[in-house]
Amino acid sequence: MQLSTKAIKDLRTAMDNSYREGFSQQLNDEEINEIGDLLLTVLSEGLKLKIQQKTK
Repeated sequence: MQLSTKAIKDLRTAMDNSYREGFSQQLNDEEINEIGDLLLTVLSEGLKLKIQQKTK
């Protein structure tokens, strides 16, 4: 999956705010995209589990 340019920019901003200014500059856009993809996958799987638990 490819994040939009805005999503990559937003993720960079969030990383800089959470860790330190300029933190995300160590990473290229492809690496930021991979991190974003991982975060979205984890969120998706967590939501699936939550839904499964509520339907039982």
